[in-house]
Amino acid sequence: MARDLSKEALPPEPEISHPSGMPNTRADVNPSGVNALPVSSPQRTPLPVLALPIGDQDILRAAFAWNLTVEMARLGARALLVSPELDEPSPLWPDLREKPLGAELIKVPHLNPQGVITQVNRLASTRNPAHQRGGIILLRIPPTWLRQPAEVRDCLRWTLLFSTARPDDLREAYALGKLVTQVCPQAQLGLTIHGVDRRDQAENSYQRVALAFQKHLHRELLSYGLLADDLLVYRTIVAHKPIGLCHPQSIAARAMRDVASTLLEDARKIAGD
Repeated sequence: MARDLSKEALPPEPEISHPSGMPNTRADVNPSGVNALPVSSPQRTPLPVLALPIGDQDILRAAFAWNLTVEMARLGARALLVSPELDEPSPLWPDLREKPLGAELIKVPHLNPQGVITQVNRLASTRNPAHQRGGIILLRIPPTWLRQPAEVRDCLRWTLLFSTARPDDLREAYALGKLVTQVCPQAQLGLTIHGVDRRDQAENSYQRVALAFQKHLHRELLSYGLLADDLLVYRTIVAHKPIGLCHPQSIAARAMRDVASTLLEDARKIAGD
């Protein structure tokens, strides 16, 4: 039976000092602790893999994943989004009519983790041309796969979580992060807050989960900033266009670009560029 992560208690909120600003999103990823998936060819630096635990019906966070992929490509990187899909068309991915060169959505027709990870290994070792801004693979991980630790451990070394500021969502993010660390003890996790009206909401939400990570899991939770205006993102889903192409000057597009840029910086550290 699937675990209801939202029911897992978030430890009592530690005393939060009033932060002077959003934590630095230039996260200090340790390249020795996070690596791209192992590949057989030593001549080519594999693309780093960022795991995104996103459910099969989570359309909003799937939209975040695709929009981040597009923004990374617009920044000059080779950006691949890999998702296990059995049904076609998938409810997660609309008809992608516009995408910049370098952004690619790859649907892998496997429901078992090993088949998808084999495909990701191949892509990581073969899709890394000499791009000025490097490259990255975003891998959608169905949360149910976390119950198969031996098969998914390697691809969880660098994992990004999404959460709103709502208490239930923060508890779910903590519980999901705890589960990831149990499956992959060396994992480095990051958190992006979305669906907030004010920056201080994002600051305090991140601080609450980060301090719980430090106190109860004895590890750091990296900050990857915030994403703004979920409603505008929903409208881009209907329009079949990424937000950076549909509303490039919007606050939501700029926030998406900031998060994408920070992720790319850390991807380059992991790849050893």
